[in-house]
Amino acid sequence: MSLMPALAALVRLIRHAKGLTQEQMSGSVEARHLHNIENARSSITIDRLEAVAAKLEVDPATLIVLASALSKGMSDEQLLEVIQQECRGLNNLGALERTADHYQEGKVTRVRPGKQIDPQKLAAIRLAKAAGESQASVSARLGIPKSTVGRLWHYPED
Repeated sequence: MSLMPALAALVRLIRHAKGLTQEQMSGSVEARHLHNIENARSSITIDRLEAVAAKLEVDPATLIVLASALSKGMSDEQLLEVIQQECRGLNNLGALERTADHYQEGKVTRVRPGKQIDPQKLAAIRLAKAAGESQASVSARLGIPKSTVGRLWHYPED
């Protein structure tokens, strides 16, 4: 289900609750575009959502959470419990521990295209190489295909 109708209704009702006109919201978005957003006739980008939320003096995440709860027929407390469970699940997977690998100083880190290299395999192969072990013995000992060992054997140091 689309969040846009619920988000549209929330933006409108929060704007009304704060006593703001569409014209007073200018700077975040043109009045005509805001009208279309509030009537679910136009999508909103994350950048625009941030600007609208700033004018409404709420966090963009608050708008998304409330819109999601509204569209699912849940209370905000119920949805926040679901979100906490999902965050715990992601933490259990270790997904959130590695955010620094992908996001630093407000920017997404660059990733080489293609299949990503397992840092543990690379470290194990580099240790074996430094110890003077042959590629064939590393492949057999670690259970990694010879082609992968060969590729990682010559992989440049960062």
